[in-house]
Amino acid sequence: MLNEFLSWWAQQLLAFVPARRDAARADGTVLALTPGLDAVELVLRGQDAPLGRFPLTQPGLAALRTAARTLPAGLRLPPGMLLEQDVVLPLAAERDAGRVLGYEMDRLTPFRADQVFWAWRLLRRDRGRGQLHLRLLLVPRAPLLPVLQALAASGVRPAVLRSGDAVLPLDPAPTRARRLLPALAVACALLAIAAIA
Repeated sequence: MLNEFLSWWAQQLLAFVPARRDAARADGTVLALTPGLDAVELVLRGQDAPLGRFPLTQPGLAALRTAARTLPAGLRLPPGMLLEQDVVLPLAAERDAGRVLGYEMDRLTPFRADQVFWAWRLLRRDRGRGQLHLRLLLVPRAPLLPVLQALAASGVRPAVLRSGDAVLPLDPAPTRARRLLPALAVACALLAIAAIA
């Protein structure tokens, strides 16, 4: 009972944690990768009409840096690049599900963890069967590495990949535990204050 309350409380607090720097920028733009992976489009967040199309060449990326008031931190993927796999783990794995998924990646998918950008979502807990139902979100690294290298060489370093409502961090081995640490610290402080009171 206490674990469920703390989990719920952490999720409520997480909603109040300020977004990371890689979320929306002041001008509300994102980069959208074209289906041929040879150009990016600058688009307003939540819209499809591009503000400009920039080939992944030095002149094209220089023009992108001039066109964007602040460089977007997210790269929106073309349709079909995001792969999804439903996974069932023992309920005991919930505490460190990200680490378990990273370790088991090559058993659960055709990829090793270092071959993909990945994240996961909790679908449901089946306490009766002791199971945790997750959705694993994957994007193979190989096709994106030339794109990311070209962007980085021009000073554009996206922090996340976006596909629909899915957000995948570009740093290695994303874990939900890491994202929950600030909220859990606040929850512990509030519980300590409540206990003293």
